[in-house]
Amino acid sequence: MLSRRLFWAGLLAITVAAAVLRIAGLDTLPPGLFCDEAGLGFNAHSILHTGRDETGAWLPLYIWSFGVSYKNPVFIYAAMGPIGIFGLSEFSVRLTAALFGIATVLGIGLLGRLAFGAAGGLVAALLLAVVPWHVHFSRIGFELISFPAVFVFAAAALAAGVRGRPRWLLAAGPLFSLSLYTYGPAKLFVPLFLLAALVLYGRRLWAVRGTAALAVGLMIATALPLAVFDYQQRERSSQYFGRTTILDSARPAADNLRRVSEQYQRFFSRSFLFENGDPLVRHAVPGFGELYWAMLPLLGLGLLWCLWPGRPEGKLFLWWLVIYPLAPAMMNEAPSASRGFIGVAGFCLVAAAGATLVLDALRRVVPWPAAARLLQAAAVAALLLALGREGQQYALAYTTVYPQVAAPEFQFGYRETIQFMESRRDQYDLLLLTATRVNMPQIFAAFYNADRAGGAPSVREHGYLILDPAEYGRYEMNQRILAAVREDDLRLFDDYTELHRVLRPDGRPEFVIAEVRSRKRFLREWLLLGPFSNAGNAGVTSNFVQPEALRAEAVDGAWGPVYWRRVVPQFVRIDLNTFYRPSAEAAGKPLEWLCAYATTQLDAPTPRRATLEIGAASQPVQAWMNGQPLTERMVTVAPTPQRWPIQLQVGVNQLLLKVCKQTGDWYFTARVVGVDGRDMLDVVVRPTVPAPALAGGPEVPTQQVDGFAAPGRASRRSDLFSDYRGNAPAWWEALEDGDGQVVWTTDAVPKRAPTVFDFTAALSELPGTAELWVNRRLALTFPTGRLPTPQRWTNGPYVLEFLPETEGNNLSGAWRLLVPASDITPGQPVELRVAHRDGSPFAYFQIKGRDDTAAFEQLTLESAAVLAAPPPPPPSPPAGAPSALPPAS
Repeated sequence: MLSRRLFWAGLLAITVAAAVLRIAGLDTLPPGLFCDEAGLGFNAHSILHTGRDETGAWLPLYIWSFGVSYKNPVFIYAAMGPIGIFGLSEFSVRLTAALFGIATVLGIGLLGRLAFGAAGGLVAALLLAVVPWHVHFSRIGFELISFPAVFVFAAAALAAGVRGRPRWLLAAGPLFSLSLYTYGPAKLFVPLFLLAALVLYGRRLWAVRGTAALAVGLMIATALPLAVFDYQQRERSSQYFGRTTILDSARPAADNLRRVSEQYQRFFSRSFLFENGDPLVRHAVPGFGELYWAMLPLLGLGLLWCLWPGRPEGKLFLWWLVIYPLAPAMMNEAPSASRGFIGVAGFCLVAAAGATLVLDALRRVVPWPAAARLLQAAAVAALLLALGREGQQYALAYTTVYPQVAAPEFQFGYRETIQFMESRRDQYDLLLLTATRVNMPQIFAAFYNADRAGGAPSVREHGYLILDPAEYGRYEMNQRILAAVREDDLRLFDDYTELHRVLRPDGRPEFVIAEVRSRKRFLREWLLLGPFSNAGNAGVTSNFVQPEALRAEAVDGAWGPVYWRRVVPQFVRIDLNTFYRPSAEAAGKPLEWLCAYATTQLDAPTPRRATLEIGAASQPVQAWMNGQPLTERMVTVAPTPQRWPIQLQVGVNQLLLKVCKQTGDWYFTARVVGVDGRDMLDVVVRPTVPAPALAGGPEVPTQQVDGFAAPGRASRRSDLFSDYRGNAPAWWEALEDGDGQVVWTTDAVPKRAPTVFDFTAALSELPGTAELWVNRRLALTFPTGRLPTPQRWTNGPYVLEFLPETEGNNLSGAWRLLVPASDITPGQPVELRVAHRDGSPFAYFQIKGRDDTAAFEQLTLESAAVLAAPPPPPPSPPAGAPSALPPAS
C-alpha cells in the first residue's frame, strides 16, 4: 500500500511529466493552426476585450461561429486566461488545451485512487499522461479536450460521495452538467453514464438521499440554461448534426441501425486502437494507434477486475467504454478520435484496473512482503520500459515526420503570410488571399491581426479579398494588388512579380506572395449542350451532334431533350458537374458516365495562326474548329493545359469541344493564344450557334386556346407568388441557373389551324434576352427586363406579344403567342419552353399558374388578328430620353 504522501508525490511527478509533454514546442508543433483553433481563440479574445463574439452577441452562452455551428462555451471562456496573459497566438490557444489535458491527468489519478487504491490511481494517471490519444489532442486547441477534464472530476466527486463523503455529491452534480457545455457528444454520453451510476449506486445514494436530492437540484439548475438554449435554437443547433450524421430518414430503420453498428465496431478495432488510429492526419500520427500495445494485456486483465462482483466502479468503467462510441458512430468520419475522445480516459481506467489486479495478485500470492514489493516494482518497471520504448518511437515520429505530413492539414503558413502582407499593406490597393484548398480562411485574417493598433478586425471586415483567383468576376486588375496564392494559381496571371514564398516544413511552397498586374484571358462564355450518356464509355465514340453543321435545335440527351444553354461561370473553369447537377437531381440520376458539348464563336479581324489550350480533370476531350477535328478521336486531358495549333479565318470561327466523364470532377478550361503564347485581345468571343431560318410569315389565327395547362420542368418554383392579380403558383428560370429553363404545356388544341395562346407571365427588372421554343423548335428570341409598354416580337410565322399590367409594377402581364398550323397536332397540347441566353445573370422569365388569362384580360380571337399584321413602329421617345428596346423580327 502506498502512503498518502507517496501517492501525492507520484501524482505530482506524473503531472509535471504530462505538462512537459503537452507544453514543449506548443507554438510550432503541430505546425500551423487549424481554422477551428483560430475561431475558438479569436472569439475568446473578442469576448475578453469587447464582451462580444464574432457575430456581435453579448457574452453569449454558445458562440455561433463561421455561420455553420455553435461552439461550446467552456473552452472559449477558459481560453481568456492564457490569451489575457500571453496575447492571442497559437501558443495561448493551445496552452488552454494543454492545461485541460494536464488537469485531466490529475483528475484521473484521483478517480483511480478512489476506485483501485493509490497504486491504481498512479497507473491511470501515468497511462493518460503518455498515451498518444490524449497527448495529441492536449496539443491542439480543440474544445473537445475540456470534456474529459470536467467529466473525470465529476466522476471522482461522485465516487467520493458514495464512499462516505456525501458532500462531494454537491460538486458532482454541477460538474456533470458543466460537462454538457464542453462538447457535443457529451449530451448523449453523460445522461447514459448517470443512468448506469444510478443503477449501480442506487442504495448508497438512497442512504444519503437528502444530499443526493440537493445534488440533483444543482445539476438541473446548471443544465437548465443549456436546455432552454437548445429548445430556442433547436433548428440552428441541429444543422451541424444534420450535415454530418449518417442517419437517413429515407432509409429503413434496420439499414440505419446496421450502418451505425458497423461504425460502432470500428471504435474497438485493432487498427484504430493499436495500429493506425484515426485515419484523419490532423487527428493522429500515421502509423500509430490511439493506445500503446503495452496497454493491451492490462486491458484484458482490467476486464476481469471490472467484472468481479462487488466492484460497482468496474461496471461503471466498462459501461463508459460501451457508450463512448454511440454518438460518434452516428456521424461520418468513423472511427473518429475527436468525437470519441472521452473514450481515452475509460481505456486508461480499465487498463489501470488490470495493473491493480497484477499488483494485488503479487502482494497476495508471494508470502514474503519484501519479495512481493520487489516483484511489484519489477512489474511497474516492465510497464515503464514498454511504455518508454513505444513512447520514444511515437515522440520521434511526432517531432520529425508528423510536421511534414500534417502541415497542410493544420493550414500551415497563414501567420507568415498575413505578417508579410500586413507589412506592405500601405503599398497596395487590394490584398488578395486565395480561397483554394483552404477552410475558413477569413478567420486567419482576423486572428493574426487581433492585437493590431486600432482594435481587432471582425471576421467579415478583415481587410482582405478572399476568393479563388480564378473567380475573375470579383476583382479587376486596374489597381495595385498583392496576392497570396497557391503556386499553381500563378498560371492565371501573365504579368506578376514574386515577392515571397511561405514554405512548409518539408520545403514545399504553401503560399506564393506576388504582386499581380494582369491575368490570362480564358474563354468563359460558352453554350453547353448535354448531358449525353457515356455508359461503358460508349459516349466517347458516339457523335451526338454534327460538328460541321451546328444548329440551335433540341437533341435527345441522357434524360430527355436537351438544348444549347448559356453558362454563366463563376470561375475560369467551366464546371459541368455544377451546371448539370440540377438536371441530374430532377431526373433522379447520378451525375456520372456522361458527355457534353461546349461551343463559342471567335470573331477575328484578320486570318492568323493560333494555339488552343485545353485543361480538364484528366478526362476525354475532343475539339473542332470550324467543323474540322483537331484530333481524330477523344484524348485524355489533364489540368495542365494541352495545346493544339489552329488556324483562325477572318470573321466567325466556331469552336466546339466535347468533354466526357466517368465519375468525379468534370470541368474544362480553354484559352486561344497567338503563336507567341500571348492573349489576342482583338478577337471577340460570342457564345452563339446559328439559328435555323424560318420560312413564311404570321398566319391569321382561327382558334384561341388557353396557354397554360400544366407545368413541366422549371429551375425554380413557388406555390404562392404574388403579382398584380394576387397570389398564384409560379415556375421560372434565370440565366444564372445551371441548365435552367421553364417548360409548360397548353390546353389541348382542337384542330390543326393557326392558333393564339394566352397566358400570364412575369419578368425581372434586370435586362436579358430569352429564347422561346415551341414543341422543341426555336421560335424566336425576345428581350426581358422592365418593359412598360406593349411589346410584339416576330420571327417567321411566330408572333409573341406582351401586354404589361399598367396598375402594378409593369413586370407582370398577359402574353399572346401566335403559332402556325404546322406546329399543331389536333387533340394534343403544345409544349412551350423559355430559357435566357444573355443579359444579367439574374434576368428571369416566370410563368404563372393561371388558366383563365383570356377571360380575365378580355382577350378575344378577333383582337388576336392584329398579331398577323405587320408590327407597328416603336413610339418615338421624348427628346433626351433613352430609346426603348426595339422589337425583334
